[in-house]
Amino acid sequence: PQDVWDHPASPFVYGFLGDVNLFHGRAHEGEMLIGADQHAICLDSPEHGQVQDAKAFAYVRPHDLDVARYMPGGVNTGIVA
Repeated sequence: PQDVWDHPASPFVYGFLGDVNLFHGRAHEGEMLIGADQHAICLDSPEHGQVQDAKAFAYVRPHDLDVARYMPGGVNTGIVA
């Protein structure tokens, strides 16, 4: 059961197991970009290293999100797993 929770087989299963935040973005050469311009968030996504500018989705459970003040210089980081 823990493996299903940690690694759902599909978006349906992810949502079925509880609340989830869905972020739309683009995957390109190992990175996922959510948003646009100066407000975009860039996340490492090594498993998508060969992907070239494709639609991508990030599902995040609310308890896995931390809200922090904006810090100039891009100090906020994340990894898509």
